[in-house]
Amino acid sequence: MAEWHYAIDGKQYGPVTSQDLKQLAAVGQLSSSDLVWREGTKEWITASKIKGLFHEKKTDSPPPIPLTANDIESSTKTIKVDSIKSIGIDWNSWDIGGKTIIVSACVAIISMVMKWVDVGVASANGFSQGAFLFLGVFVYPVMKVFSKKAVHRSGGVACGVIGLVLAYGYISSRNVALFGQEIFAAANGPYIFLLASIGLIVGTVKYKSPDERIEL
Repeated sequence: MAEWHYAIDGKQYGPVTSQDLKQLAAVGQLSSSDLVWREGTKEWITASKIKGLFHEKKTDSPPPIPLTANDIESSTKTIKVDSIKSIGIDWNSWDIGGKTIIVSACVAIISMVMKWVDVGVASANGFSQGAFLFLGVFVYPVMKVFSKKAVHRSGGVACGVIGLVLAYGYISSRNVALFGQEIFAAANGPYIFLLASIGLIVGTVKYKSPDERIEL
């Protein structure tokens, strides 16, 4: 049976069994933010990443009280939040890798409304330049994060690399002749998209779906 060590306020305890670890969590001695380590693993992780360690306590509750106008407004807001979660937007359930992927995708979208080419007398954003097609590299990783499924590491990284190539190729090709002079016309948009592609690569490397997290 695998033995665990845990750390509270900088002090290390253990070894304990999986059952002991569950008991510590059940009585509140071990919190979700405390660090745990199991023999055979490389590094310490937060206890919240251990599937099945923490369970919500079920208690009897009194019948609901009549709703007031403020309660109805609050309930409406809650329904909106639940509706968002139902389509996969559950920010708190994503790890740092998943959040990085989503933020990078949002940055890439924002880059499309920015200037992608600027020659002083004229400019154009990413949509008018057709660069919105570049957003396709984010579709696979973002869909996997929303569905809380694993992102194939090489596939996700490949998407990010393709994004880098597309952005770099666009920047390199934005030399135009104006009044007999060659002008470098690439604006901020493609550079922002390039950074978003790097974020996609980093997020893919760090992302772990709920099913990939360590179990007891």
